[in-house]
Parts: sequence; C-alpha cells; structure tokens
Amino acid sequence: MLRGNLLLDIPARCFTNLIERKADIGLIPAADLRHLSNDYRLITSLCIGAESTVRTVVLLSNCDLDKIENIYLDSHSHTSAELTKLLANEKWHIKPTYKELTDFNNIDTQSTTDAYLLIGDKVFDFEGVFAHSTDLAEEWIAHTALPFVFAVWVAHKDSPVETIEELERALQYGIENIDQAIESISESPEDKELHRDYLTKNISYNLTEKKLAGLRQFIMKIPPSSLVMDSHKLSI
Repeated sequence: MLRGNLLLDIPARCFTNLIERKADIGLIPAADLRHLSNDYRLITSLCIGAESTVRTVVLLSNCDLDKIENIYLDSHSHTSAELTKLLANEKWHIKPTYKELTDFNNIDTQSTTDAYLLIGDKVFDFEGVFAHSTDLAEEWIAHTALPFVFAVWVAHKDSPVETIEELERALQYGIENIDQAIESISESPEDKELHRDYLTKNISYNLTEKKLAGLRQFIMKIPPSSLVMDSHKLSI
C-alpha cells in the first residue's frame, strides 16, 4: 500500500507544488520540464499520453482554423497552451492573438472569430456545441508521426527508492483495475461507457521510446524557459 498524502491540483500548479516542496513526487506537465534542474529525475515507466485522439484537449471554434483571430487559452494547462501555439505556427500557419481563459462562464459559443482551448472534464460539457473541435493530440501526431506526452512523473532526487517503487505498483494497479474504479464513481450506464472509453482508448499510459521521442521533440520546439533553475537541466 502506498503510504503518503495525496495532493490534488490542476496541471498548471503541479510544477509549483513540486519545486516548493509541497510534494516530493509530482505528475508534471511536459512544458514545465524545461524549468527543472538535475536535482529532479523522471520516475516510473508511466505517463499521461496519447497515441490517437485524446478527446479532452481540444480547440473549439465556429470557424475554420485559418479564420481564427483570437485564441483563449485554458489557464489550467501550460502544456496544452504551448502545444496550441506550436501547432498554430507550424501546422495551421495562423497568427492569432492569444488571451488567457480563467472564467469558463465567459465562453462565447456564438463567436465566429474566437477559438477556445479547453482541457479536462469541462470539454465534455462543450462536445457538439461548437461547429469545429480540433483534437490537439491528433494534430500533433499528424504533424510529427509521434505520440504526445502531456505529463510524466518526476521526483526530487532524494526521494526514497521504496516510495517510488510503491508509487509505480499503485499506478499499475490502477491501470489494471480501471473497470473497478469506474464502477465506484460512475452512476449511469452512459457515464460508465464515457469514462471507460476515455480511460482505455484516449489515454495511453506506458512511457515508451516513441513517447520519449515525442516528448523530446516537443520540448525542443517550444520556446526555452527563463526559469531553468541552473545550467544542468533535467535529463529526459
């Protein structure tokens, strides 16, 4: 059994929790790996990745990509925001104005020039609302022929080996018992089907060599960080 306290937070704050030592181990967004020094290390053979559509990281709009003037970026995710900018520049060849989206009640579902990057469960509330939904994992894969990694497990270098091993066992147990988890949190058959499809078809958990190659390419493509903690960066 994994011993420790679980700290739940949005992806954008997981990095801060780790470096402020509020957490010894964190599920760190890919874009934030730029900020880490070699005082940290990647752990476990697992990640949050996608080898096809991810479904919960999408750009929503009522116009074609080349007609978008403004993109509102979900403030909960640094990685998805950087991925949106990268795809806009390299694949879609557009130069929109970027704005931060913090109040999700202000989404204009009738706009013909704005697009909204949304991540997480809130995406389900907007499925079918906009004329266009562009899945960012699918776009990355089409652009690079590599899977996308949204987050990896990172620990302080002094984290006990026993704790890391316990974490990996707990994560593997969770993956092997997805149906049991769904039964405990889902009420309707429709919810169960939605959660099962998402957790087994959209999310890919193994940190394979191809996923590592995709992760390295993503980090190389996004702008370097001014927050790197020293000259010795985290080895990926």
